Amino acid sequence: MRTSQNNGQNLAFWGTTPFAASILLHLHEASINLYSSPDEKEGRQEKTRSSATLPPLPHEDQREQTTLSPPPLVVITTPDKKGNRGKKTQSAVAQTARHLSLSVLQPESLDNVFFDYFSQTRCALSIVVAYGKILPARFIKHPACGTINIHTSLLPRYRGASPVQAALLNGDTETGITLMRMDEKMDHGPIIAQKRLALLPDDTPESVFQRMTPLAISLLEHYLPKILAGTAPENPQDHSKASYTKLLTRTNGCIDWTMPALAIERMVRAFTPWPGAYSFLENKRVKILKCGVTKDSHADSSPGTLIEYKQQGQKPNLAVATGGGILVLYTIQQEGKEPQDAQVVYATQPTIIGRVLQSQ
Repeated sequence: MRTSQNNGQNLAFWGTTPFAASILLHLHEASINLYSSPDEKEGRQEKTRSSATLPPLPHEDQREQTTLSPPPLVVITTPDKKGNRGKKTQSAVAQTARHLSLSVLQPESLDNVFFDYFSQTRCALSIVVAYGKILPARFIKHPACGTINIHTSLLPRYRGASPVQAALLNGDTETGITLMRMDEKMDHGPIIAQKRLALLPDDTPESVFQRMTPLAISLLEHYLPKILAGTAPENPQDHSKASYTKLLTRTNGCIDWTMPALAIERMVRAFTPWPGAYSFLENKRVKILKCGVTKDSHADSSPGTLIEYKQQGQKPNLAVATGGGILVLYTIQQEGKEPQDAQVVYATQPTIIGRVLQSQ
C-alpha cells in the first residue's frame, strides 16, 4: 500500500457532475483532511475571494519559470461549455468549488503542460468522482497515496461511463457504490469498500444519485484516513465477472417500439434527463418524459401506433402499442413546445389517435 510523504496531506478532487459536486460540498463541510491547518484554510479563502481560480496554465515555453504555492485542496473539472448566444456553462463541480472559494483548474487537455503544472501541487491523494475523462497513468500514479475513485455500481459489474443507467435499463433491484483504487485500466483496480442500494420502481438517475451521495460520503469518512495512512483494505476484483457500459449519446434515446412496454418504460427513466427517450411523429421529435405500463394488448395496432387507453372511471389516456403490452403516456414534449400532460394533448389533438411514432 502507498503512504503519504506529504505532511500537509493535500488532496486533488477530480469531478464534473452534480453527483460529484454534492460529494465535494460534503467533503468541504466535513473538513475531512482537506486543509493542512485552520490558518492555511482561512488564508487561502481570503486569497480566493478576489480570484476563485489559480493562475493561468503556463505555456510550453513558460512552465520552467512558473512557481506555484499550491492550495491544500485542488479541484479539477472539465472546461466551461459554450452555450447559446456565446454564454458559457460551468460544470456543477466548478460552480460548487467557486461558491466555496476553492481553487479550480479546468484543463482543455491532460497533456505534458498540465501534468507539469499538476505535479507542483504535491498532493497526497487524488479523489475521482465522475470526472468524465480518462486519467493518464502518470496522473493516477503521481500522488503519494495514489488515486481513488467513487464508482456508482457494485464493481466488477457495470464498469464504464453509465453504470446507473445500465442498472435501471436492466431492471436491477439493487446497485451500489464502490470505493476503489485506480490503476491504468478502466474501473479495474482493487476494491476498498462497497455499499449496496436498493432500486425503486420509479427511480431515475437523479433519484439514485441523491441516495448514493450519503453512501459515498460515509465511505470516504471512514476510509479516507486509512487510505492516507496506508492501512485501508484492498481486494482484487473478480475480472471474470466484469461487465461494461458505454458513454451515452443522443442516439441511444431513440425508442424502438418493437421492444416490450416494460423495457421502454425503463428506458424512459434511465435516460432522464440525458439523452432522453424520444421518437418522431411526422418528422418532428416527441420526447417521452413520464409513462407507465399495462399488460393489456392491442392486437389491432402495430408497434408505435398511438391509441386510446381508458381505465374504468378515468379519463381516456394517450398510449402507444409496443412489441409487448401498452405504454401509457403521462407527460410528453412535442418539438418546439413545453412539456404537456398527455391527456391534455389527446383532448386538444384527438386526431393524433392512429398515427404512428417512428424510430427515425
